[in-house]
Amino acid sequence: MEFFYNPDALSPERIKHTFVARQWVLDDLIGILQKQREGAGVQHVLIVAPRGMGKTTVFLMLGFYVEESPLKEEWQVVRFREESYSITDAGEFWMEAIRQLSLTVADRDLEAQRIKLAADCRASGELESAMVALLKDWARQHRTRLLLLVENFDEILSQIHSEEESSRLRNVLMNDGTVMLIASATSFFEETRGYNKPLYNFFKVYNLEGLSQEQTEELLCRRAELDGNRDFREYLKANAGRVRALSHFTGGNPRLVLMLYAVLAGAKLVEVKTGLEKLLDEVTPYFKAKTELLAPQQRKILDQIARESARTSEGQSPTVIAQAIRLTPNQVSSQLQRMAKAGYVRAVNVRGRTAYYTLSEPLFALWYQMRFGREARERMQWLVEFLRAWYDNSELGTETERLARRLTELFAAGQRQEAHEAAEYGTFLINAMTHLPARVRGIIGLIKPHITAGEWQSALQLLNAQIGSEPDGPVISSLYLLRAVVGRTLSAPPADVLLDIGRASQLFGALGVGVLWQLKAEQLLRLDRFEEALEAADRALEMKETPADRSEVQKMRLIAVVGLRRWTEARALITELAQMNADDPTIKLMTVVVTQAGRGVEEVDQSLQTDLQGYPEKHPLRPGILILLTLTSALLDDEGRSLAYWRELSDQHLSPESARLFVDAIVALIQNGKTAVVKKLIAQSGDHRQLFPLRLAYQYLETRDRDLVEKLSPEVRGVVQEIAERLETTTAKSRLHQGGDGLQFVVHLKGV
Repeated sequence: MEFFYNPDALSPERIKHTFVARQWVLDDLIGILQKQREGAGVQHVLIVAPRGMGKTTVFLMLGFYVEESPLKEEWQVVRFREESYSITDAGEFWMEAIRQLSLTVADRDLEAQRIKLAADCRASGELESAMVALLKDWARQHRTRLLLLVENFDEILSQIHSEEESSRLRNVLMNDGTVMLIASATSFFEETRGYNKPLYNFFKVYNLEGLSQEQTEELLCRRAELDGNRDFREYLKANAGRVRALSHFTGGNPRLVLMLYAVLAGAKLVEVKTGLEKLLDEVTPYFKAKTELLAPQQRKILDQIARESARTSEGQSPTVIAQAIRLTPNQVSSQLQRMAKAGYVRAVNVRGRTAYYTLSEPLFALWYQMRFGREARERMQWLVEFLRAWYDNSELGTETERLARRLTELFAAGQRQEAHEAAEYGTFLINAMTHLPARVRGIIGLIKPHITAGEWQSALQLLNAQIGSEPDGPVISSLYLLRAVVGRTLSAPPADVLLDIGRASQLFGALGVGVLWQLKAEQLLRLDRFEEALEAADRALEMKETPADRSEVQKMRLIAVVGLRRWTEARALITELAQMNADDPTIKLMTVVVTQAGRGVEEVDQSLQTDLQGYPEKHPLRPGILILLTLTSALLDDEGRSLAYWRELSDQHLSPESARLFVDAIVALIQNGKTAVVKKLIAQSGDHRQLFPLRLAYQYLETRDRDLVEKLSPEVRGVVQEIAERLETTTAKSRLHQGGDGLQFVVHLKGV
């Protein structure tokens, strides 16, 4: 069990084994004890250091030495409790000394006398005289002197809060050699700083500084030895950066060093977040107490520095601090100097004209950020900062790869919540990386399991969060490319996808990567911007080497040239595509469409009826021919035949191309003023899963009921909104110009 706040609960052997860096203070104190002369003129001592710096351990070690050495014959150690809340005057101070003495030596008679005197003496002066007399009498009887070890002496004096009482206390300590006082305080306090105060220049003062890196290492090694970890010294040699990080975050505070060791020794990287959260929660009493010792103005200054250093990791000048908290620069400078002496802040520059101050303990900034951060991202930045200091890029990369494999396993097992929590932790690991290529690989590694599992929306949320926390640079350009790919899959508005493509191009040199040109061509086709789409597809084709990749880009080029009514070029492309992949049903369907282009509707209708005879019921091209016949029949005002063709389709599963083709046929009918048959065809589609977005889009345009769209999943909502925009644009155009080429709809074979 650990006793970070009560080290005296540990065994003497454990305390002695982990006592490092303070031996010089202990040796000095022992020397002072040995040289103390009899009678008045005893040298009293004050040890000043922030909480957790080892004052209590020094007292314990001094007590052990006295008990185990010849000094035991001369001195009786009396340790006050760490918090002496009952002391409010000089009389109660000496009464507490007798109480602790009686407990230490188990003298019931002494305790009985103390109780009786306390009941008889009501005034502070009377109580003080009686208690001092009793104390001196006991020491004389036992032929010893008393060594009072009093912690938080500054708090006791603030409770007494009387110069008269402090003067009486000083008089006893100065004029009698019975008692030596070794006190501790967290900072220099008014009673010792003020030259007109009773205790001014009264103590020999020792300041305990933070542990150096070497001392921190020694403390950790001794602590590891107690745990039986004999290889820890070799571990530290191989991880010197971690010792530096530990010294940095703790400010060399031994208590915090051991607390961090307890969290991190042997912990897996994935467990660090939980361990640190627990640690920062445990140090809350420490940091709260430390802050509450400050005067109100100093608290304001500390609060300002903590908030800003947590956000920017930079020091602040007195002028900037003064502006933020509405004090004068002189006031802030004066307080900062006092806070620096007390160990709360430190100057980060030592040679510049203007001083910049930050917190002495960076761990306090992490704690403050976790506790008071305004946003979730800001509250978790403390973890990123720690991971960045504690682990190197290779360790972070290895853990991210392991986490990506774990994500795949979790998604496969249906444990979606656990997968999303693991992915969130993965983002902290990635943000801690300083090697840009490693960061990009890490992000892709986290996104890929989501995509493989069909969790596109989660992938998009991860990307959005990462983009929101990433500064401009190569990494964010790669993120925009990833988001463009995910947005394309989720049918995001083409304008948004194009915007991400443009941002990504900043890294890849004017879209010097084929996938970007291909993505751009696809989105431009969705916007019917055929000239631009053809240009983008041509650029993509230049960078495609495999037949499969070239085939996909050529399909886009075909859609663009058809949209531009360049029929000769379209037929040449169809021939080329058929040679590249003669079994592709999409290419076959487009061959049928393009060969009909430029002919009259009646001629096309008859040709399609002939084609239909050549395709049996299960042939993959039959649905596409039926859709084309649905269109030509309606254009020829043969509504019954149009509905009959559609009825044959209604129970079939449509390929994605056929489903898009039906939407395009509806657009063509609207362009030609056939809205009556459009309503019947859409109504007849019923609950057909693939045509569900079309029916909702048409219903929305008729009713303008936003709930029809808002209640949909993001993926379906994007498709419905896109179809609705197309139908609405087509309807507006048809009011201006009735009629047109009934086969113009083929230009909307997007995504093929």
